[in-house]
Amino acid sequence: MLFKAVVTGNWRKRKTLLGLLAASIALSACGGGRPEFGTGATPCFQALPIAKHAVPISKTFIGVRLISSKAIERKLSISLPGNQKNVCLVAFKNQVGKQSLPPGYRRYSLVTVSLTSKSVLKTTQVNKLPIDFRHNLSIS
Repeated sequence: MLFKAVVTGNWRKRKTLLGLLAASIALSACGGGRPEFGTGATPCFQALPIAKHAVPISKTFIGVRLISSKAIERKLSISLPGNQKNVCLVAFKNQVGKQSLPPGYRRYSLVTVSLTSKSVLKTTQVNKLPIDFRHNLSIS
């Protein structure tokens, strides 16, 4: 019926239907899903499973950030091995139920992952997060 209206209908119907079709295509293109965080941390997708295995205790994923090595060294007062410009910083909240955390663990685990080698550079334990990790994702 729509095709018949476009082919045989008057010019006004044709113009309206073509306009609606163009608008629906444009809106679906803008609102479609994309394989990225939308936070500038898209290259860090591959770092998530690597970081997850770097923290052996029960944990909850908080967030991930693509951040410069200099900013990590400044905010966490640590030095990173190698010559990395940017790294992925993945945050987890450590959970052990009603028990206390194991020795050496604090409230949060921060895992620094290399973008180039896709390997863990450093795992750090902190009681307070040094940066904001608001754009959360769910991983299990």
